[in-house]
Amino acid sequence: MSIAEDIKFAEQDLGVEFKGVAPMLRYVAAINPQATRQEFIQACVEAGYKANTAANRFHESRSFDRDNYGMIWDKEGRLHEA
Repeated sequence: MSIAEDIKFAEQDLGVEFKGVAPMLRYVAAINPQATRQEFIQACVEAGYKANTAANRFHESRSFDRDNYGMIWDKEGRLHEA
């Protein structure tokens, strides 16, 4: 699925699986490890979310993976195994 499709899919669980937009967007970022920061933000903006919100959730997701799973992210935001 594309990032846009993942957002639409995850939105169906808002208020159920996800208690708000922030955890939902972090989830979408997490399941798209090869997405760049720019691609993620663009898809979120096209889905109606603010660019700043998308950027923050992207950073939180990538930081979690780095801190907890030893992943590294390149300058564009893609995740790689260390």
